[in-house]
Amino acid sequence: MSKKDSHILIPPILLTSLVLLFWGLTSGSILIALVIAGILDCRRWIPLKWDFDESAQVKAFQFSLLLMIAGVAISWIDDTGSAGALNVMTWVPVIFFPIEFVQRYGQRNTVTLNSFFFLSRRRMALDRKEGREVHPTQINTGYPYIFGVLTAASTTEALEWYFWGGICVLTFAVVFSISYGRGMRARGLWLVMPIVVALGWGIQWTMTTAYLWVKAHIESFYKSSGSGTFLADFTSYLGELGNVELNPKIEWRVWSDTNPEYLRLASHNNYSQGQWTYDYSAEEYDKFDHSYRGFFDAEIETQDGAVTYFRKTDRTLVEQSKKSDFLEIRGTIVQKQSTSVVPSAPGFYAVSGILGEQTYAEVNSMGALRFSNRDMVISYSLYADSKKIALDKPPLGEVDLRIPAEEKQVISGLVDQLGLRSMEDPKEVVAVLKHYFYSEFEYSTDFDPGDVDYNRSKIEWFLNDLKCGHCEYYATAAVLLLREVGIPSRYAMGYAVSERGSDCWNVRGTNGHAWSRAYIDGNWINVDLTPPDFRGVSSNAGMSAVDWLRERISLIREDFFIWRQDPLNRSGLLVKVSIVAVFLFLWIIYRLWKHRSRKEAPQWAYTTWSGDSVVTPLHQLERTIQKKIGLRAEGEPYATWVGKLVSCEGVDRELVAKVIQSHQQMRYDPSEKVDVKKLHSLVKELRRQTRKG
Repeated sequence: MSKKDSHILIPPILLTSLVLLFWGLTSGSILIALVIAGILDCRRWIPLKWDFDESAQVKAFQFSLLLMIAGVAISWIDDTGSAGALNVMTWVPVIFFPIEFVQRYGQRNTVTLNSFFFLSRRRMALDRKEGREVHPTQINTGYPYIFGVLTAASTTEALEWYFWGGICVLTFAVVFSISYGRGMRARGLWLVMPIVVALGWGIQWTMTTAYLWVKAHIESFYKSSGSGTFLADFTSYLGELGNVELNPKIEWRVWSDTNPEYLRLASHNNYSQGQWTYDYSAEEYDKFDHSYRGFFDAEIETQDGAVTYFRKTDRTLVEQSKKSDFLEIRGTIVQKQSTSVVPSAPGFYAVSGILGEQTYAEVNSMGALRFSNRDMVISYSLYADSKKIALDKPPLGEVDLRIPAEEKQVISGLVDQLGLRSMEDPKEVVAVLKHYFYSEFEYSTDFDPGDVDYNRSKIEWFLNDLKCGHCEYYATAAVLLLREVGIPSRYAMGYAVSERGSDCWNVRGTNGHAWSRAYIDGNWINVDLTPPDFRGVSSNAGMSAVDWLRERISLIREDFFIWRQDPLNRSGLLVKVSIVAVFLFLWIIYRLWKHRSRKEAPQWAYTTWSGDSVVTPLHQLERTIQKKIGLRAEGEPYATWVGKLVSCEGVDRELVAKVIQSHQQMRYDPSEKVDVKKLHSLVKELRRQTRKG
């Protein structure tokens, strides 16, 4: 066996344990790391061995796949996207432990690589069945496992000084041991490795620093300008006319005795060049987040730990609330911002039963409800009364009457055309506008608008020429027209609910909607000028069978996530899973104990021979020779094994022959006097040549 044979690439003692302990420190799983490290590295001293054949290796591989699937399932329930993937990567040391165990406690020090691939495994079986000679690829998984553990440690986002130091030291140790096993001289390694490690550390540090800087600035921007679902509570853009695509997937579900009709995410009061924003500075707030502070100024915690958020002025209303006042809303938000706006029902005055131990509710002066420190799955209850005055603050002076200069002419012209200025009753104005838009305009999200005239605004183009479009244009036109006749108005966005499910109201992406809110008779009311045929569009139109199946699975995941939040359900599930895990563990231990092939003296015992055998100085060289030519095969004579050194570069053939001859005479021909001192000298020289070569 040459030094380039892959069989000799076996990690040195304790290297795997050091890497595992480093992973345990960075991931917070130090106890698990200690157990795995103890089992793997104690192989050198535990006198147990199994004859793990290819079939056993396949079973170990399948068990690792089972662990990976379980990890993916748990991560998928708790999270989605890249974070879920990182959660699975963190447990690589546990997932691939069965494969490493089979290799270390087997009799071959290798595993068959072909066994891990179904087609390759079938091909080998067919070749053997038909009598063809098979030469499967054998590998030692020690170093791949170590690299996997280091990768797992890197996914924990531990950026303290010891993390970087540990990565550098362990990377140096791994590359050093591999290169040394491949025959690279120690002097060259010590010169090259610091440069390699320093370069790798520098690149990693630069990338991490850049990532953290970008992440910090993006989060800072979100926090200063609104950090909700798609920043909905701060800004909204008008989509392109004739080209709007909505996802038919169910985004929210509402349990309510009656149809809530409109679920609002946010309202905006400032319009300019196709963009609606919330002008928080008009209320003398320094930052957007400040508009949420102190609006819910009271809370009650019930015996089950649920917290109800409301205003002090609504305490009596909360205490006297009836079951019919409740709406339960449930959905999933996969964006990674910890703060997100959520739907609110008309006339809501309190929020309760929020999922998440650290999650709390806030509402701003525009009536936008948001949760901070929220979970991926969101569930909460609203106290709502459609007859109640909305939580939105009264109009903000001229802000809720502002019309941009580029829209003034077309808005003023349409108001005059409809004779709205002469109407004293705001409700009559609303009725006339509804009749006009319902009869003269058409709702559509997909049509050919023709060539765009960039000399005119989108609203002018919509009102004078196309008279066709989607809800964002009707809502914008409604706000500006109402403002022109002195009715304070705001732009609202959220969902128009119409689909009744088996036990709840389904809110899909296709239900996304925009409308206006007008301040009439001392209260904010919804004014929707979008032609009502938009509700006739099938909510799940265009959904493929695959999308439907994904939706079902997503809803099941969502319901299971909610179910297991109940302490009783969670404890019961934990007990059942623990029982299954214990029985599985005991079954594996039983199978291993039953099928152990034999007890074996640990490897270090080879250098301390016992019984009637004569120990010679050459036996002390066994560890050094192992590193050079690999382990001695079972039943192979010691002298024959040592004789393989003659094929190694830098080793004197005559010296090997002399050492073996003296060794054999000392063991098997005691009558002939052997110069032990000279043999020690020859062995010493052989050790030097072996290490140097």
